[in-house]
Amino acid sequence: MIDTMRLANLLGERIRALRRQMRLKQANFADIVGVSEDTIGLIERGKILPRMETISKIAEKLNLPIAKLLDFEKTSPDEKKTKQNSLSAINLYLKTKSPEQIQMVHDIARDIFDKHSPARVTYTKKSKTSIIRDK
Repeated sequence: MIDTMRLANLLGERIRALRRQMRLKQANFADIVGVSEDTIGLIERGKILPRMETISKIAEKLNLPIAKLLDFEKTSPDEKKTKQNSLSAINLYLKTKSPEQIQMVHDIARDIFDKHSPARVTYTKKSKTSIIRDK
């Protein structure tokens, strides 16, 4: 279970990210929600945990169900952007490789991520790959 301070920080970070995604300043967002700019600032910095009434207003103005606003297990907008940028970079890189090389990268990634244990990948000069599992 999340403690109150951690919840305040998570909620504040999430609200800040969503507000910024909407390209709104704190003052504008405060007016839309019907609270003071100071209140939005305190919420975003995790200094206060807003009442359910305020959380409900914020969710409504963000056009989100309250449950989604409070679902901290999901990826934040900033994380989604980072993930998309990383995937785009990988895609651009792989476009320059042969089908065999792409398959090799795919096989290595699957082996690393599907095994659920830490792994170190080493490469030899002859494009052979070995994966060393830490136990």
